[in-house]
Amino acid sequence: MKPSGQCNVCLFLRCVPIKYERLKKPTENGPGMIRVHTIQEDEDGTKEEVTEEFNTVLMAIGRDAMTDDLGLDIVGVNRAKSGKIIGRREQSVSCPYIYAIGDVLHGSPELTPVAIQAGKVLMRRLFTGNSELTEYDKIPTTVFTPLEYGSCGLSEYAAIQKYGKENINVYHNVFIPLEYAVTERKEKTHCYCKLICLKNEQ
Repeated sequence: MKPSGQCNVCLFLRCVPIKYERLKKPTENGPGMIRVHTIQEDEDGTKEEVTEEFNTVLMAIGRDAMTDDLGLDIVGVNRAKSGKIIGRREQSVSCPYIYAIGDVLHGSPELTPVAIQAGKVLMRRLFTGNSELTEYDKIPTTVFTPLEYGSCGLSEYAAIQKYGKENINVYHNVFIPLEYAVTERKEKTHCYCKLICLKNEQ
């Protein structure tokens, strides 16, 4: 995604860098230039090599699950290649009496507030008889770039997979965000918004 305007921030999702090339060294007048070779994966699993040039690169690498020394294989806990525990909600699929919370749970968002809340919900379920479950599909998240990148709920691809294309509506809109609308900047950066709705719940 390449937002237009003076911010010129490019976001690449599901992207793994495989090579960096320094094209121009940084100086007092600028950060230089870097060519980045990546493997880009679409939501349907299709992969392609993409090459782009930037003056600054920020890479979010995620977190490792340090589960190798816990002896989980001995008791039969199934793990993904990343080392994360494969579970349903906070419960291990292969060992129902073992629980995983936060980043160590495969498919769980790598967000500290989510892990804290999931732990509280699990304790209430185990010790108070509460039936509340953590709704991982409805967690908002954002990246504080200018402009900010945020999302909440299922992606369009995930919604189609879950409900069928004929059962969803997708709306697109472009607008000037408040932080630009109230200032005297000559160049107004536009914000893009995408809304995915389930038809029978609109």
